[in-house]
Amino acid sequence: MRAAAVRVDDVVGVAGFVQPGDSVDVIATIRTEGGQFVTSSKVILQNVRVLAVGKELDTKARADKVVPATVATLMVDAAQSERLALAAVQGKILLTLRGAADTDLVATEGITAAGLMLMPRREAEPAPPPRRTSSRAPKPAPVPAVAVAEKPKGEVIEILRGDVFERRKFEGKAP
Repeated sequence: MRAAAVRVDDVVGVAGFVQPGDSVDVIATIRTEGGQFVTSSKVILQNVRVLAVGKELDTKARADKVVPATVATLMVDAAQSERLALAAVQGKILLTLRGAADTDLVATEGITAAGLMLMPRREAEPAPPPRRTSSRAPKPAPVPAVAVAEKPKGEVIEILRGDVFERRKFEGKAP
């Protein structure tokens, strides 16, 4: 793996919300020549780990603050570093922040300026979702419905902290 530094600003760096340890996708916007100039955008790298933002390597140093930076360092392999370098030199790049649990890879076709302005032919027909390939094991089959247990006596409080769910039961007289 390699560490590749890319120039960022408030827009490219998702307004300073990208921090070390986050995962991002890299979108390249390039103007190509093929008889006429065509501007197009495409996701060129997916689920890339951010090693550093500016000079910060530690997420704890600025977990509660948004600090603008001019450089983001990404962890890429050799082929990805080539794609990133070409995109940075030939066009503009944009980082899109991924959710922590989102590891799916999405096959996108990209978009041109002309394609962006085209109206769908049928308003009632929704666009097909993008094809997804997963870098993780397939999801298990759904669990069949189970009979609901009788409502517990007393008060029950459900607490959700991030991805941890807790249920506390209080019995006795209510004030």
